Amino acid sequence: MSEAWRRKRYYKPRVLIDTDRVLNPVFSDSLLCITGAQLEMLRNLMQYLHRRSTFVSEYSGDHYLAPDNDEWDQLQAVVAELEESLMGCENIVAKLACICDALRMLRTADGIPPDSALPDQPSYDTYRSPVEEDEGDPPSGWETWPEWKVAKCKGAQKIMDDIVDWMSTLIQWSGAGMTLTFVVLESALVATTIIPPVGVVMMIASLIAIIGLSLIQQAAQDWIVEHKQCLVCAIFNAATVSQARADLEAYIDAEWDIAGSPAVFRHLLNDKTLSRIFDGNLPDYDDWKGGYSAAYCAVCSTAVTGSDWWASPLDENYNTLSGASPGCWDGVVPSEQVMCGLIWRVQNMSGSSLLLKCMSNHEAGCDGGYFWPNTSQHCPDGVYFSYKAFEFNNAECKAQLCPTATEHPVAGVALVQPPDVSAGFHFTGDGRYVEIVFLYQVFKGIAPPCQ
Repeated sequence: MSEAWRRKRYYKPRVLIDTDRVLNPVFSDSLLCITGAQLEMLRNLMQYLHRRSTFVSEYSGDHYLAPDNDEWDQLQAVVAELEESLMGCENIVAKLACICDALRMLRTADGIPPDSALPDQPSYDTYRSPVEEDEGDPPSGWETWPEWKVAKCKGAQKIMDDIVDWMSTLIQWSGAGMTLTFVVLESALVATTIIPPVGVVMMIASLIAIIGLSLIQQAAQDWIVEHKQCLVCAIFNAATVSQARADLEAYIDAEWDIAGSPAVFRHLLNDKTLSRIFDGNLPDYDDWKGGYSAAYCAVCSTAVTGSDWWASPLDENYNTLSGASPGCWDGVVPSEQVMCGLIWRVQNMSGSSLLLKCMSNHEAGCDGGYFWPNTSQHCPDGVYFSYKAFEFNNAECKAQLCPTATEHPVAGVALVQPPDVSAGFHFTGDGRYVEIVFLYQVFKGIAPPCQ
C-alpha cells in the first residue's frame, strides 16, 4: 500500500514534534505548577496535537513522514492523558492525602508540634481507648452499660454535628479574608467535642494549604449531614474504637461520591476523638446531652427486610415503658424513610387488674410525630402489631416478625415522616408493675444503606 498520504512538506510556521521522543520520552514524570493564564494557553494549543501533520516519524530532504496508524493511536492516547491532566489532578490530590496519612503515623520525637492552649490535647494520636462494650465494668463515671450506651449514641451525634460546624466556621473565616493556619484551626476547635491531637491539626492545616478549601467545602458538609445516620450507627454498633474506626473508613470508602478527598473528615475521626466517646468523657456532656436523643440509634440494629418493607429491631433497654400514666414511647424515623408500623408487647406484672389503652399524642403529652389516636380497645398481655393499612405487605410482615400478634389498632394509625415519632398510652391500675416493650419499628420501602 502506498504511503504517499503520509508525505508532508516542510514550511517555516509549522512546529513539528518527534514521534519517537513522545512515545519513548527522555524526561521522567514531573510535577509542575502553572498559572491560570498558562493553563489557558496550553488548553488552546491542544487542538494542534489532534493533527497528524504535527508529528514526525521520519525526516527526508524535502518532506517528512507523519505517523502511521499504529503510532497515531499511541500518540492520541498520550494526548488524551494530557487533556485529562489539564482538567485537574485528582490522583495527585489523593497521593498527597496518602502522604499526609503516612506522616501522621510517625511517632519520633523529631518535629514535635507546637504546644497547644487547648486542654486535654495530646501532641500525637497515640491513645486508643481500651473499652470494650459489655466487657467488665463500664468506664469511670457510668454505673451501667445501658447508661454508657445512651452517652455513646449522643456523643456520636455530637461529634458529627461539631465536625460540620467546624468546617462551616472555617469557610466563613476564609471568606472574611483569614488565612487558615494552625492557630486558626485550633481556635475554631474551641467549644467543640472533637479537639484532635496537635499533630492531626497540623496535618489538616497542611492538607488545606496544599489542596485547598474543597476538603471542607459545602458539598463535604452536606455529605456528612446526609450520611449522619449511618456514620453514627457505625460508631454506635462498634464494640471498640478499632472497630468503629474500621467501620467508618469502610463506609466513607464505599459512599464518598463528591469531588475532592475526604482526607480532612477522616483525620477528624481520629483515635483520640473516638476514644472520648468510648471512655465516656466527651467535654461538657451535661451541657449538650439534652439536645440529643438516644432514640436516634434505635434504627442502628441490623434490619429485617421484606418485599416492600423493612423493620428495625429495638433495644429493650431503651424502648420499655413502665410505671407512668399517661406514658409516651419516643422513636426516630430515619432520613427519607416513612414509618408505617410498630410491634410491641404488654405484660401486666402487678398481679391485679389493669386497663391499658392507646392514647393520642396530644392527650398523652408526647412530642414526636403523631402515630395513633385514642382507642377504646383494652390491651391485655400479649404482642400487638399496629400498622397503617394498605401501605405495605402487612400480612408478610406479621408472618415473619409476629405471627401470633393481635392487630391493633388498624384504624387511625398514621404514616410518620422524619425525624421522630411518638406513641402514647394510658392505663388504670398499679402502673408501676406494667411493662410495655417496643420490639420493632416497621418502615415502607427498602432499608437505608447503613442497615
